Amino acid sequence: MQNMDISTMSTDDAAIVSLRRCGHFLHHSASGEKKMTNQELAALTEEEKKTLTALLQKCLNSWNNL
Repeated sequence: MQNMDISTMSTDDAAIVSLRRCGHFLHHSASGEKKMTNQELAALTEEEKKTLTALLQKCLNSWNNL
């Protein structure tokens, strides 16, 4: 999955692949002795973090209704 070029994918497929890549990274980063820190989101501005949180919550709420 790491070598997939998302620029050639549909918007839906690119979003799913990106979400899976992030989930994979976070799953492995938070496992074992390595703990999560604020560094994982250092590339984002405060506004981007707020937007990301809102979008992820929207997805979670939708998935809970499936």
